[in-house]
Amino acid sequence: MITSDGSQLPVARPTDREARIAGLLYLLAGVPAPFGSLQAPAALRVPGDPAATLQHIVQSPGLLRGGVLAELASAVLLILAAAALRRLFAAVDRWNGDLVLVLASLPAAIVFSGVATQLAALAVAQGALGPDASALTPPIALMLTEIHRVGIGLANIFWGLWIIPLGVLVIRCRFIPSMIGWALIAGGASYVAASVIAIAWPPLLPIANPVSWTIGGLAEFTFILWLLIRGAGTARAAATAS
Repeated sequence: MITSDGSQLPVARPTDREARIAGLLYLLAGVPAPFGSLQAPAALRVPGDPAATLQHIVQSPGLLRGGVLAELASAVLLILAAAALRRLFAAVDRWNGDLVLVLASLPAAIVFSGVATQLAALAVAQGALGPDASALTPPIALMLTEIHRVGIGLANIFWGLWIIPLGVLVIRCRFIPSMIGWALIAGGASYVAASVIAIAWPPLLPIANPVSWTIGGLAEFTFILWLLIRGAGTARAAATAS
């Protein structure tokens, strides 16, 4: 940074501690996500069968609440991870760092609204509409779980979008191999592509999902491992500078 008198201030390098905190938060954000977003809702929802869906919800309220808690934990940890990554790359590119934080907050916001529909489905299943609406209870419960499922699909679009500027930051930072950054960009693009396919060409989803999960998952896991094991290369950067 150049001051008004023409002198140059030293640029703070990211530390190994900052890198490992960001990597740990990123890892923890992904741990509860599959259960909360996929496994628990899939176990409760029976496509096209409102009565069976209602029965599952009534018989397994703990499963639904557990899924909700897992989704909330994942969303909060995702925001914290994005904030930690923004701080880690603050000296690299502020614009893309801000973009990472904003785009990562959007899927978290969608998750927050999605868990509301899950809790509403539980309330409906437990008779919140009253005995006079008993005939409407099963279809409403199924509709609410369907809204949650669709919301998860929309959240995946932004999950892919926020990883793309993250990849740009990795490429520019010089303390993480640029190939990891390119892999993150490819992974983010594959998530977005799979989400678009889910909307436009659903029959192709059984092919698109495994491909996107493989590309994106490997890229994210490699990035997380680098942060946790190698950190930000503070010692190596200092030695190079000297």
